Amino acid sequence: MPHSPSAVDLSPNDSWRLPPERRRPLEDSTSIVFIETLDHSFDPAVDANRPQELLQYHSSITRLPPEVLAYIFELYVAFSKELSRPDGVLPQGPFCIAQVCTLWRAVVESDPHLWTSIHFHFPESRQSREKDVPMVQSVLDLHLIRSGALPISLTFTDDRLYLPAKSNLISLLVDRLRMHAQRWKCISLQLAGDYFPLLFTFTPCNLSSLEYLSINGNAVTFSLPIMPQLNLESAANLKSFSYTGPGPSVEDRIYLHWENLAELSFEFASHFGGSFVSRPRLIDLAQFVSESITLPCLQTLRVRRITRFALAHGMIDPLILPQLQTLEIDASNLVNWNQRWHYRNFSSLLARSGCSLLRLSIQDVDFPNDELVRCLSLSPALTSFRFIPCPRSQNISDVIRKLDASPRTRGRRRGHVALPQLREITMASSVERYLDSIKTMFRSRTGACARAAGVATLQRAEVVFFDLWHDRSEDGLERVVNSLAQWVSENKSENGREGEDDQLLEASVVVDSPYLPAYIDVQ
Repeated sequence: MPHSPSAVDLSPNDSWRLPPERRRPLEDSTSIVFIETLDHSFDPAVDANRPQELLQYHSSITRLPPEVLAYIFELYVAFSKELSRPDGVLPQGPFCIAQVCTLWRAVVESDPHLWTSIHFHFPESRQSREKDVPMVQSVLDLHLIRSGALPISLTFTDDRLYLPAKSNLISLLVDRLRMHAQRWKCISLQLAGDYFPLLFTFTPCNLSSLEYLSINGNAVTFSLPIMPQLNLESAANLKSFSYTGPGPSVEDRIYLHWENLAELSFEFASHFGGSFVSRPRLIDLAQFVSESITLPCLQTLRVRRITRFALAHGMIDPLILPQLQTLEIDASNLVNWNQRWHYRNFSSLLARSGCSLLRLSIQDVDFPNDELVRCLSLSPALTSFRFIPCPRSQNISDVIRKLDASPRTRGRRRGHVALPQLREITMASSVERYLDSIKTMFRSRTGACARAAGVATLQRAEVVFFDLWHDRSEDGLERVVNSLAQWVSENKSENGREGEDDQLLEASVVVDSPYLPAYIDVQ
């Protein structure tokens, strides 16, 4: 039987003590010594008395090879991008790791891959700007030195308002962008639009390594008619470009190899003249403004409407995108929902492009049912569909019937089922009566019903319901939530009985709140 230590055993004794010559008063200590170092300095006689006690202080991580530690640290640095600190500056992973111990610090300083991502975020609440320049300068320079010759990624987000007297931070950023132009692989900049004229001065320069560029303004606030120019002709490897147009009083000029882009995101306002193609952005691809412009490599197009009077035709109508696979359409806010901004522009884009669209996402923008049905009809290979209507109470019965794969109510089946390859779907409404139709449509595309209809089985289905918080009935929301929860439970049970693990439906329910009462019309 193991012997439990008594109070006498646990009391201090001479075997616990260091020899007199090894003792040192606490007040004379100038540093903390690692337990491993202290372990090796003990006399053999002392070590023999407590080997098991010392072993517990030996962490297994200290015995890992430096290469393994470096790989673990790289994973942490990648994960730390999603975190934020109270002061607003994103945590720089290498700096956090280097504070643990000298071993980790040595590994961090010797691995250039840990220094290839730089992140800054200044929230609107951070009003003090006196220390911004020295802090950003030291972090930038240290990363540029310790990353060696590896390509670098920079994310710089400043949510604060424009202050002309504080432009020195942007000047520093421009200086480093130009000085190390060949090393930038990914650049993501988000700041007040009034800084654009100064920011754009970092071009032209040799951006031969640049693959991703995002320049987006927090607000369209230009007060003077200016003409910022962004010359990216040296970025021959650029594959992804995201840009916010500056506003109606500005003629922005962007020069790049548009035909090489695989991903394009435009957050656009009502540019003066009504067409972004009429500006010298794509002039190298079209001899006349009325000519079609083909982007043969573009696979992803994201369109975000910013202002109330921004129209889609100026940006969408000239384009031909034969390789388009992902189309995402949304708005920066919901004040635009009652202002018509497009007609057949998006369905016409799909028709003339002849592309095989795989993913379609429409959210927070006015998108009439007839135009949406046309887009769905032109996308037979669609595998993922997301539709968050605006206004939230939009009558989506036509869309639901279009997607329903079940037999018709009169007893005869459809001659053709739309979107036979659909596997992921999200639909939303603030009208309770549409929820049952949505659930019925989902069921028609799962299990035996899907096989009978000859369509792919849904793998993920999500219902978004908007809480009618101004409804006086106390049990209204609870009734809806219980109904949706029961639907989720029933789907899990049905999938479990069929035993097809590779075709299990991931069903989920989201209960959201509307932004303002005006966006919901109680029916």
